[in-house]
Amino acid sequence: MTQVWSYMPSHRMHRGSFLSLASPLLSRMFGFWTLLAGTIRLVFALGPCNKSIWLVTLLSFVLALLHFTSELFIYKTATLSFPTISPLLVSSISITWLIAVLPSLSLSEEQYKNKKI
Repeated sequence: MTQVWSYMPSHRMHRGSFLSLASPLLSRMFGFWTLLAGTIRLVFALGPCNKSIWLVTLLSFVLALLHFTSELFIYKTATLSFPTISPLLVSSISITWLIAVLPSLSLSEEQYKNKKI
């Protein structure tokens, strides 16, 4: 899943006085985090029966949710707009879905492939 919000200009997401806090180093770190999170989620999509990868994927969405929630409500460095609402929605829906599919993780790889959806 591509995270579109990571490609949004930072001035659309953060309030004016906090824009100077986004250094080139911080921008590169954020881009690397996005690449890492996307890779974790791709690995889970390719092998959804692995409980370890499921847990890492769930934690990546929990961390994203905590990060954007804290920026919005605790630090107040982000405004309530599409670039901040979209990752909140994606992470919330993904956490819910991952918890919902937890019972099917007990299936073997062969059972998972033969399962009728």
